[in-house]
Amino acid sequence: MSAAARHSARTGEHGTPPDVVELVRTVLGGVIELDPASSAEFNKTVRAERFFTADDNGLEQELEAKTAMINPPGSCPTTVKRTRNRATWKRHGCDRSAVRQRPADKTSERWDGGSPPPCLCKLVPRFWLHVLDAWGRRRVKSVVWIGYSLDQLQTLQGCEGLWFTQRALTPLSFPMCVPSRRLQFNGSSPTHANYITLLPGHPRQEVLFREIFAELGEVRL
Repeated sequence: MSAAARHSARTGEHGTPPDVVELVRTVLGGVIELDPASSAEFNKTVRAERFFTADDNGLEQELEAKTAMINPPGSCPTTVKRTRNRATWKRHGCDRSAVRQRPADKTSERWDGGSPPPCLCKLVPRFWLHVLDAWGRRRVKSVVWIGYSLDQLQTLQGCEGLWFTQRALTPLSFPMCVPSRRLQFNGSSPTHANYITLLPGHPRQEVLFREIFAELGEVRL
C-alpha cells in the first residue's frame, strides 16, 4: 500500500469502523446505496444495497446511485499481488498487465520470466477521479469518501482536472472532517491521521455533515 497511501498498513484492505459507517448513513439519509470498493465481509458492516468487490473491479464499473460511500483500497489485493497470472492482473487493472512478457512463450497466461514485476498501482487517485467523474455527471448524487491517511491529500493534489472543472478538485475542495483521534479500521489501522470528505448532493447536506461529524473532530465546509 506504500505507493498509494504512505504511513499505512502493508495490506490495501481496511474496513471502515462501524461507528463511522453509522454517521455516514445518517448524513446520506439512512441508506448507503453503493460501495464501489468493498467485500462481502466488509459489507456486513456497511450494509450497502450494492457493492463491488476486488473481483468486480469498481474502477471498471459505471457508478450510478443516489448515495455512495467509498473507502478506497491503497493497492491491489494481496491475492492479485501474489499471483503470476497475467489475466488476473489485467482483470483487476493492475499496472503489471502492461509489462512485456520476457520469456519466448508470450501466449502463456502466467508470468514465467523469473520474479514478477512489482505492483505499483496507485488506486487511491484512480478511485478519486472515478468517483469525482460520476458525481460531476450526477450519476451519483452524494458521496462520502473515507480517507485512510492524510497523506492522500498530498497524493491527490497531483490529479488532473476533469471535464466539468478547469482546476483539479481534491478532498480539500469539499466539506471535510479530520477526526481528533485516529480511526480504528477493520483489518489494518494507519499510523497517521485520517479524514472524511463529503461530495454533497445539496447544500442542506453540508450542514448535516457538520452537525453529525462534529463528534469526531473539526469539520470545515
